[in-house]
Amino acid sequence: MSATEMPATEGDATGILVSTKIFPLAFLLLLFKTNVSIDGVTSVLKWGDHSFAVPPGMHEVSVSFRYLFSSQMGRASLRVEVVPGQTTTVLYRSPFLVFMGGSMKVVGA
Repeated sequence: MSATEMPATEGDATGILVSTKIFPLAFLLLLFKTNVSIDGVTSVLKWGDHSFAVPPGMHEVSVSFRYLFSSQMGRASLRVEVVPGQTTTVLYRSPFLVFMGGSMKVVGA
């Protein structure tokens, strides 16, 4: 089943909220877009918060960003469990150096 981006609202149904943040001194990354992939379905998005409607269960979330000649810099992946009727929040932080991997963690369910 594919993940679809949905607007964030107060009464979100089952889904995943992916929050992408940059390392403060790497502000130039704001000029480039992120690749947010859930279960192999990739969306090219600006940095920030993005909600995806997904069914309950385990999902593979992967985030990277486009930088100069590469489309997969700072890649990080995480398996996330989504509980029915809740939104699971995943935080991605860009690396200190663009050639390193980013970090991801679940910050809320």
